[in-house]
Amino acid sequence: MATHDYAELARQFTQAYYEFLNGDVYKLAGVYRDNSMLTFESDSFLGASSIVEHYNKQKVEGKVVVPATQDAQPSNDQGGVIVLVTGLIEIHTPDEVQSFKFSQVFQLLQDAQGFFVFNDVFKLVYG
Repeated sequence: MATHDYAELARQFTQAYYEFLNGDVYKLAGVYRDNSMLTFESDSFLGASSIVEHYNKQKVEGKVVVPATQDAQPSNDQGGVIVLVTGLIEIHTPDEVQSFKFSQVFQLLQDAQGFFVFNDVFKLVYG
């Protein structure tokens, strides 16, 4: 995979992923498969439906996940891509905006339907 190919794939993926996460989280089902795994902080979720349900439970009025940086590398000979995203979770209330830093790593693999998230690791960054 050429350098620009995986970098462009990562850019497009990141844009779509956080658009879904901030909007209709059920659209995320299309980026995961039954064998996909999410580790969110210390909790693990296996399969698209379990992952989407977890994110649906995380929805909070006024919450916006804002990606700030993204880096990517090819991850294997079959065209996989590792994507690292950092950013902020902002919770908007009438009186203030609270911000929390986060880091999220995705391993994108390819199947007959296209690229999907095989691994997803999310961590809040404290300090």
